[in-house]
Amino acid sequence: MQNKSRILVIVVGILALAIIGAGIFYAARFAGPLSQESVEQDEAATKDETANWKTYRNEEFGFEFRYPPEYAIGVTTEPGAVSLGLPSGLDLEKHTEWGSGSYTADRVFEQVRFGKDMPYEIGEKPLLTTYAIPNFAAPRYLVRVLANGDGTDFVSVQMRTDKLDQFLKETDLFFSEFKFLK
Repeated sequence: MQNKSRILVIVVGILALAIIGAGIFYAARFAGPLSQESVEQDEAATKDETANWKTYRNEEFGFEFRYPPEYAIGVTTEPGAVSLGLPSGLDLEKHTEWGSGSYTADRVFEQVRFGKDMPYEIGEKPLLTTYAIPNFAAPRYLVRVLANGDGTDFVSVQMRTDKLDQFLKETDLFFSEFKFLK
């Protein structure tokens, strides 16, 4: 009786391994890396998603960006600065002096936060630096500073959130539709 139980366990184990092996083979063979065609389809879907977006343009501060038509943008101006509140919880800030050529992403960040909290850099892409303030009252305060192509002009986007992935995704989409005019 014990031999039959052992044989049954061995047979079931072999069948389980065969099924797992077949699954791995199928995934490796048919799932494979993304083809150029599927990448192009993803890009086309993104372009379709933004096709009917509106454009906000500010000649004085030298930028424009596209945004979904259902967004209502709150604009606040003061001498030398403009702030835009976006419905997703993002706040854009732009100062004329940031285009003077004497600023860096770190200096822009310090001005946005008035240098009160010590940030730490959590990521960097070409021309785009991401900061988080860990000691800020919950939720965290996240800031991304985008530089123009020659690093002489900047814009910042901030959000209070604990959802870093969501913040990065939303700001990546926002910055993909953002242009410096000068």
